[in-house]
Amino acid sequence: MLLDLKLGKAKALPMRQSGNILEAEWAPDSSQLRAKILDKNSGIISAIDMESGVSTSLVTASASLLSLTPTMSFSNQGDFIYLKETSTSPADVWLSIAGRKKKLTDLNPDTRNLKLYPIKEITWHNKDDNKIIHGMLIAPSETSSRGPFPLITLVHGGPYWAWWDGWQEGYMGWGQFLASHGYAVFLPNPRGSQGVGPDYADAIVGDVGGVDFIDIMSGIDSLIANGTADPARLGIGGFSYGGFMTSWAITQTNRFKAAVAGGIVSNWKSMYETTDLLGWAPTLLQGTPQQNPKIYYKRSPVYQAANASTPTLIYQGDVDTRTPPGQAKELYEALQRNNVETKIILFKDEGHYFNDLNNTVSLMENVLQWFNTYLK
Repeated sequence: MLLDLKLGKAKALPMRQSGNILEAEWAPDSSQLRAKILDKNSGIISAIDMESGVSTSLVTASASLLSLTPTMSFSNQGDFIYLKETSTSPADVWLSIAGRKKKLTDLNPDTRNLKLYPIKEITWHNKDDNKIIHGMLIAPSETSSRGPFPLITLVHGGPYWAWWDGWQEGYMGWGQFLASHGYAVFLPNPRGSQGVGPDYADAIVGDVGGVDFIDIMSGIDSLIANGTADPARLGIGGFSYGGFMTSWAITQTNRFKAAVAGGIVSNWKSMYETTDLLGWAPTLLQGTPQQNPKIYYKRSPVYQAANASTPTLIYQGDVDTRTPPGQAKELYEALQRNNVETKIILFKDEGHYFNDLNNTVSLMENVLQWFNTYLK
């Protein structure tokens, strides 16, 4: 939107680029916006003409949706520096002068000693409405092991977030780590994700765990059909909204043989009453528990736990105010009472985002052990 500061009026700009804008800055003469865009699975820096709305792609770049600082900077002449990452290298600083690209830094040379794999972009169709869904796959590529692989599906948080074709690490990004231990890792961007525009993202409003769940399961089926995934060795995991989707999935199907759910929502009503993100549940569920009680009940995993049989590891920061620890404890108790193999780990002094890297290492060790126990 363009806001006239004198008149106090806003108008929609005629932008016609796909995807979602992550950052933007004006050209000196205000004829263009220079924007970082998440377009499906890729980060792209584009110049958007203010008159026509036409977007011209300049370079591919890093697309981290958690960055709180600018990742690009333009000169008055239109040259710019930017951060660029790949699936096998964290971000480095690059320079673009008159269209020529030059890498300026080599900040993490030790990563070249790691067993890392390229990320393959994939698409598939939702089995119900035939909508094209997109995501990525990381698969071990040793010639001695061509599949079908045990497949672990990692569901991202948000839900208005996304996986991107770039560096995957940390307490949420287990993809490369698991692939290095012989797993194929499926990174779906179902509806609810960024990268395809507002209609794609908002399709889950009033339907959390509905169309997005079918999008994900349809993607898994496509990977089974093409020989990538072993249908007898399917795992699922995720953090935050991905933790909710993991908790939800194990109550909707018994196809998964192992699950790891972190920072979860297990009971939408108690979540609404205890979270620090007050408008989140009413936005996704179209009202408060008093206004729309049925969906709060029907889409809460704890009330569906009698259907679960998947061994489930639950993890949580013990001072998390976003998805409070009570959510993890509710699911743990519900699964225990229904004789489902389960374990809970509460990480001391961690909130929604982990700060202590020792805890991240401990988490990764527990995640690998859990999946190895049930999928290898």
